[in-house]
Amino acid sequence: MSLNNEWFKKWKHKNGFVRYKIGLINKFVLDYAEQSELEYIATKHNRIKKSAENSNGRSWHWRYALSSLYRDYRVILRARHALSFDTDQIYKCYGSGCYADVLEGKFGKCTQPSYTKIEKGAVLMWVSRDVAQRNTFMYNNTMVRITGIALDKIRKIEEKDTQ
Repeated sequence: MSLNNEWFKKWKHKNGFVRYKIGLINKFVLDYAEQSELEYIATKHNRIKKSAENSNGRSWHWRYALSSLYRDYRVILRARHALSFDTDQIYKCYGSGCYADVLEGKFGKCTQPSYTKIEKGAVLMWVSRDVAQRNTFMYNNTMVRITGIALDKIRKIEEKDTQ
C-alpha cells in the first residue's frame, strides 16, 4: 500500500497545507495512505475553503467540516498501522512520550503501576492482537498494550538502525 515517493513529493509541494493538517509524519503517510485518498482530501479541503470564502468566513461550519475530515482520515491511517504489526518482527519506539498499559493475566491491567513509559529507542517484540484489535508487545520482560496515538511512534526497525 506504499505510495510512490516521487509522486508524494510533488503532491506535498502542491498541497503542503493538507499534509500539515493530516498531522502525521511523512513516513507514516507514505506507508499507509493511498494516492486516491490524498487527492480526494486535497480536493475536499479546497472545496470547503472555497465555500467558506463565499460566505465571508462568518460561518464556523467549514472549520468543523475540515476538522472532521482530517480526524477521520487519521483514524483510518492509524487503524491500518495497528493492523500492520506481525509476528517474528522486532519494533522500535521512534518518539518520546509513548505510554503503554501494563497487562497482567488474560484480561485487564495490573494494579500498580497500570502504565509504563516506553523510552525513545526502546526495542519491542510484537506478541499478539486481541479481538478488539489492540496490539500487545513484550517490553522489558513485561507484556504491554499500546493503542491510539502512542502506536504511531512504534515502527519496524529500519535497515539503517541494524547496521
